[in-house]
Amino acid sequence: MRTNWYLAFGVGLLMSALSSGALAEDIAVRYMKPSKLVALLVRPSDPPVTGGTRLASLRMIPKELHVVADDEEGVLRVSGPVSQIQDFKGLVQLFDVQSPMVRFHLKISRLIENYQSTITAEVKSNSPVTFSAPEWPSISLSPRVNGDNTITIFAKLDGKPAQTLVVRVQNKGLLCILKGKGVSRTETGTMATRIKARGWSGVDENMTERQIASGTQYEIEAEVAPEPLAALGHP
Repeated sequence: MRTNWYLAFGVGLLMSALSSGALAEDIAVRYMKPSKLVALLVRPSDPPVTGGTRLASLRMIPKELHVVADDEEGVLRVSGPVSQIQDFKGLVQLFDVQSPMVRFHLKISRLIENYQSTITAEVKSNSPVTFSAPEWPSISLSPRVNGDNTITIFAKLDGKPAQTLVVRVQNKGLLCILKGKGVSRTETGTMATRIKARGWSGVDENMTERQIASGTQYEIEAEVAPEPLAALGHP
């Protein structure tokens, strides 16, 4: 009998909410943290958003709509008038989109030591990725996919001194960087001559063949990944 009472009470609450036009609903967020999505909608003067923080006053929705960002479950817990919740769902769909993926094909070589290594990795647009190994200075790359399908690469090479540059390349374009000018032993310079002629970053006209051959060369091919990764469900 008590179970039937609870059931009837729950149904009564639901009918009351529906009749008043109010509802509570969870909206799944697929491609970013819910708190990050909500932070995009908060007025600049509002306090920072953290997971589980209730927000009553958002920039793009009426203050009658309340939102809780649940990062663990990957949802926004929304309550308020039914019509406003439906409008908010459309707003979420505009922001909750998958970032383009950039695929890096990285070749690291040092001519004077006959050393070569290749790495392939994918990273979201506007997100950094770092490649490192004991044999060569680490390099950090942060790509940005532009509207014309070109890719702007923000690159930073560790070392003394550190080397930073920003280069815009075509899709599947190549960025070439030379790091270091120390000389350890002599080396014939056929490849070094070609590197010098190609306009690599870090190469100047006064460098000798041996200086080029003893440096670390980074050949970075960047392309917009043709097949985006599947949604993560929740971050």
